[in-house]
Amino acid sequence: MRDAIVFTGLSWETFNVPERISIALASLGCTVLHCEPPVSMFRSEPQVMRDVANGIHSLRLRFISSRFDYLPGAPLAQAHMIRKQIECAARQLQLREPIFLYMPLGRLFPLCGLMKRDHFIVHTCIDEPIEPDYERRYVEVSDRTLVIPRSTYHKFRAKFGSKVEIIRQSVDFQGLTNGAGTDMREPGALSAIPRPRLAYLGPPSTRLNIPVLQSLLRSHPGWHFVSVGPNGAVQLPNAHALPWMPATAMGDYIRNVEIGFMPYNCHNELNRHCVPLKLFDCFAFGIPVVSTPLIHLWEYKDLIYFGDTAEELARAVEQALEEPHDSPKRAARIAIARMHSLENLASELRACLPLDVEEGAAVSPRSVGRRGETNPLPVSVVIPTYRRPGPLTDCLRSLVPGSQRPHEIIVVGREGDTPTREALARAQEFCAGKTALRAAWVTEPGHIPPVKKGLELASDEIVAFVDDDVTVTPEWLGHLCAPFDDPSVGVVGGRVLTASSKMPRLRGKPGCISWYGKHWGNLTSLEGDSPVDVEAAMECNWAWRRQLLASLKFDPVLNADDGSMYGLDLCLQATRKGYRVLYQPRAAVHHHVAPRAPDLDRSDRTKRDFSYSRNYTYIMLKHLRWWQRPFFLGWWFLIGERGSWGLGSVLADALTGRLPLLRDVWSALAGKVQGIHLAASGARACDSRGFGNEPEVVAVVRDLR
Repeated sequence: MRDAIVFTGLSWETFNVPERISIALASLGCTVLHCEPPVSMFRSEPQVMRDVANGIHSLRLRFISSRFDYLPGAPLAQAHMIRKQIECAARQLQLREPIFLYMPLGRLFPLCGLMKRDHFIVHTCIDEPIEPDYERRYVEVSDRTLVIPRSTYHKFRAKFGSKVEIIRQSVDFQGLTNGAGTDMREPGALSAIPRPRLAYLGPPSTRLNIPVLQSLLRSHPGWHFVSVGPNGAVQLPNAHALPWMPATAMGDYIRNVEIGFMPYNCHNELNRHCVPLKLFDCFAFGIPVVSTPLIHLWEYKDLIYFGDTAEELARAVEQALEEPHDSPKRAARIAIARMHSLENLASELRACLPLDVEEGAAVSPRSVGRRGETNPLPVSVVIPTYRRPGPLTDCLRSLVPGSQRPHEIIVVGREGDTPTREALARAQEFCAGKTALRAAWVTEPGHIPPVKKGLELASDEIVAFVDDDVTVTPEWLGHLCAPFDDPSVGVVGGRVLTASSKMPRLRGKPGCISWYGKHWGNLTSLEGDSPVDVEAAMECNWAWRRQLLASLKFDPVLNADDGSMYGLDLCLQATRKGYRVLYQPRAAVHHHVAPRAPDLDRSDRTKRDFSYSRNYTYIMLKHLRWWQRPFFLGWWFLIGERGSWGLGSVLADALTGRLPLLRDVWSALAGKVQGIHLAASGARACDSRGFGNEPEVVAVVRDLR
């Protein structure tokens, strides 16, 4: 039996959903490490781990400060600190292959990625999500997601499939009813409050419809509303706040109130879809419940008294007070509470979590999939191509015998490319039985349309892209996709080796961008055995999370000419969404000389300089902050770089005897000016034309000649 680490934003004493899941897991024989929310090391002393229940040990985590998280890189640093504490406690308890269960982590989200490296991670969704990025941050990266609200379960199941499971909201039926005992005397805190008592068994919060509650209590001063916590819901004589009580004492309070009262604010989507724990706590004693009509309570319409307005709730309270003590509804409520017991929750967890480990087996938590698979993630490989049947065939032949084969290969060509069709027909022979080879066709010119088409057709979570003029190394795909075990990684680029060209000299920070906008592009000069963080990767050899790439904008402005630098734009968009861009030097491909379309000839230096300068200027002005743009333009025009010259780079080349042609310098300058124009105008004209070679580009280059 595997053990469990439960990371919750609550203390054990709140006895909320994570705590009840912990008890259910412990009842199955798991040792549970319950991690309470971290507190600042400046406000607390280190605390020893404490035993809170049979088989459950609670750990109070510590970090620097929640305010520290607002600094760049601080959430990841604090996540490393917390992970170290968790792993230390896990070793102390000698946990066996523990799974990691987590609730929403807020700014500590990087902890999720760190734990996924070594653990099977399970997200628990207890409410309808309201965070705009919830699915990506929690559901997508999880190995399994447990959902309580049925409406949310069906929403996630439609998108993420079998990795999403539904579990019931639970009640500690035995502990609650046995804890109440046989002594019918009222708890001292309740004895001073007149009857009838309408109890909300929790602290009043944004969940309650305060105006409706206030109107109801003012209209019925003889009814007394009881909540728990230091602050009352409303300032009225018949509204009372009880001190916080332990879970073991809750039964005595429930048994000594007339009604469980839940006037939730249904205008709030979070509330409207919630499944209140309080409902089943009250049902355990059979007492009537009055509530606003939450969606997941409709199935109990014969056992709950509903109302939307203060007047409707008042009538519901009157009906609940008139309910006989021997009403069959009370027995029905108790029967439902038994169905939602922790014992039944444990059975559900047993069925939907990989808790079994064979004796003596060294199982990696990351290797346990939805059905115990040990296979790597399936990968779709997309190859954009145009009239290069020979190199394309060589590329396909290199993909098939690799140590990790792609699940499918999607070749996207342009309509009318008969040689490519014939090459693909022949390639089916050596791909048959090894991988699926699919073909698709686009009508738009440019490099981006086939990339988008391939992405649309890809069926796997990871999509790799290679050019048709490369051949891959045998270990290429495995190295390229290995970093995706970390959910914070959005894109991984590999190394491109060109036999006929000299390896570029290592300068600056390859793959990174300086604060003033200089992009150090000599990425292939980086060697090594492990991935490194960069800000951009090469489009001819990279892999993406499919859902991430599909959420980004393929800017039609960048589809002009050879699509120069469009990958930089995508990487910067991914970084803005919080994902990491990695360069994996071991994921190498060999680039070969191959024929190109006449209008994309690399020897046409004038047109290539214009396209590069135009797109790079546009991208930098699009992504840099307002205060960085003047520094970028100053460097770009006064200094520049070889291939997109500024005054300084022209003088430097002149001094070394490599004075560039005037038309090339002028082409680069014209490209920069047009890039500024496009960025300033928001590229409205280009957006309205959509994909295709830009008439402005062709016209400007023709004038330069």
